[in-house]
Amino acid sequence: MRTKSIFIVITVLTIILCILFVWKLSYRSELVALHDEAHQKLVQVVDQFTGQISTARILPTLIARNSEVISSLEQGEASDVVIENLERTRDLTRAHDIQLIDTNGNQLFSTSNENHNQSIRDTEYFKRAMQGSLGVQVRYAKSENTRTLAFARSVINGERRQVGVVVLELELETLESEFRARPEIVMFLNSSGTVVFSNRAKSVFQRVETYPSTLLANALGPVTTLGSMLFTDDAVTNQAVNESELSNGSIWEALTGNPKINYLVVRKPILTIGLESVLFIDTASALWQAKKITSLVAAIILLTIVTAIAIFQRRRRFVERLEAEQKLTSELDRRVALRSAELERAQNELVQSAKLSALGKMSLGISHELNQPVASIQNFSVNAMKLLASSRTEETLENLKEIETQTVRMSRIISNLRDFSRRDALPSEPVDICKIIRDVLRMLDHRIQQEGAYISTTNTERPVFVVGGQVRLQQVFTNLIANALDAVKFQQDKHIRIALIQPSDNSVKISVQDNGPGLSDPSRIFEPFYTTKTGEDGDGLGLGLSIAYGFVESFGGSLRATNSEDGGALLTLILSAAENAVDDSAEHHE
Repeated sequence: MRTKSIFIVITVLTIILCILFVWKLSYRSELVALHDEAHQKLVQVVDQFTGQISTARILPTLIARNSEVISSLEQGEASDVVIENLERTRDLTRAHDIQLIDTNGNQLFSTSNENHNQSIRDTEYFKRAMQGSLGVQVRYAKSENTRTLAFARSVINGERRQVGVVVLELELETLESEFRARPEIVMFLNSSGTVVFSNRAKSVFQRVETYPSTLLANALGPVTTLGSMLFTDDAVTNQAVNESELSNGSIWEALTGNPKINYLVVRKPILTIGLESVLFIDTASALWQAKKITSLVAAIILLTIVTAIAIFQRRRRFVERLEAEQKLTSELDRRVALRSAELERAQNELVQSAKLSALGKMSLGISHELNQPVASIQNFSVNAMKLLASSRTEETLENLKEIETQTVRMSRIISNLRDFSRRDALPSEPVDICKIIRDVLRMLDHRIQQEGAYISTTNTERPVFVVGGQVRLQQVFTNLIANALDAVKFQQDKHIRIALIQPSDNSVKISVQDNGPGLSDPSRIFEPFYTTKTGEDGDGLGLGLSIAYGFVESFGGSLRATNSEDGGALLTLILSAAENAVDDSAEHHE
């Protein structure tokens, strides 16, 4: 009896510990998910805020370059044209004020006529502007109860001498209005932890006690003072919070004075204006989800216990039946084991068959793709022997180098076909498509002469760079031109046209057109093993255009096949233009 009681106590304690563990784990997991959500929302807030002030950051620089503004500061008086332009600019940009300040920090002109006699010589944003940087600072005018974000840029005349400063101020309350619809609490704090911008009006001018500012932690030097200057501390009140750390954030309690609401906090410094954006999101949803998960686990545990008790009570009733069925079970296990072995053996045979099939297809592809470099090696070898017999050593060496190049190309073809069959992401780089076309025509020159074909090229003289791989694009054009040669084989006038259409900013289009009989079914021309070669020309495997199509797609391009209005097949290749032009002499390797 005593042993049974001890067992019950241990079981109950174990259940409680399990539930507590599940509660802690689920709550922490939900907080992590909530943190990720809050971080995404904070990024949106920061992007929105920086978008709001982007014009204000650039505009002082543009105004400072205006010749009329420079002349007014040199003369110490704003002209009517400058006044009219500055007032129009303020209205268009919805700025709070635009000021012209002389080098002593005295105000020469203000569109709002505020603080006309007040000097800003000792302000941080004026000092930084006079140092050649963009001065940024939060200002508070107590008399108007106005908070502004000031941007200052020095004005330099033609003699490279500073003649004054242009100041543009944005009213923070106007910027805040676009954030008030957000359910989350958004604040922008300075390095001392004082809220200078928020979508909750009551939070402005609250100083969070013992605020862990990342602006100070980053040791930003003079930048940490930007945005932190308020002309008075009378309006600032202290706000105490209880903070608990998490692995990737923190929880603040009593932020809004309600001890029942906890907020998950994420922060992101905006170094360009010396403020730190902070987003607070209520943890109630994470708490609710954790409660649901814990309740579900507790219900499963209780259900398991009840089930176990029921099974235990009925156990005796099944003992005899289990003993009687034991032999039958052993027999079934033996049969199951035998059948499992047979299934495993059959599965292994299927896998092996699939491997052999894939190997066969790969062998066909490799055989087809290696035909061209092997033919080129043969041609260069014959030429090398003839040249060597004629004691033309330099030209013989050039042919031997071409043989080495084609050998390396064969190795790369095998590697590229292997990668293509796996659908791996193949690396791409800027390559000169015109040089590739010329190289392919040179490699196929022997066959072109044998066929008696005439190949014309258009717009391929100057370098045009596209995104692709050199060897793979050589394979593409080799297949396209070889198929065109096959198509014109029985024509009296064998003519193939290769044209590069004037490239646009984003793409380059190349067409290969022959005067053969055309395509009977253009929609199937890129299907693997589909070929129209019959009779004497029936050695085609139907893989060349399929492989070329796959290579072009791996570059993000497209390959289309149609019949030309003039007769014959027309294949159009579209590739992405390379962003950075590369010198034609530069080497490109795949």
